[in-house]
Amino acid sequence: MQQQHSVPQELTAQTNGSQAAATQARPTSVAPSGPVTTAGTALYIGNLQWWTTDADLETLCSKYGQILTLKTFEDKTTGKSKGYVLVHFAAGEAAAACQAELNG
Repeated sequence: MQQQHSVPQELTAQTNGSQAAATQARPTSVAPSGPVTTAGTALYIGNLQWWTTDADLETLCSKYGQILTLKTFEDKTTGKSKGYVLVHFAAGEAAAACQAELNG
């Protein structure tokens, strides 16, 4: 039976051990007419426990705005999380709000 763990109260968004970085993401899809349909903002969140789930992260981040994608990184050998995630928000304001809140 797999043991369930909760997300730590003090998640922090980090980049290379310092602060969260919000960077403009490249368009992920283009409509047939040519305009960009999804150009969001990416946010790297680190310093996570290996047992943190996608559902935990989606719950945490979705309160700031619409999430386009959420990519976790796992160790190929063990299948456990490496402790960081890349979240693409639909709006830059959502990423900035998430960054500000998680950096405390």
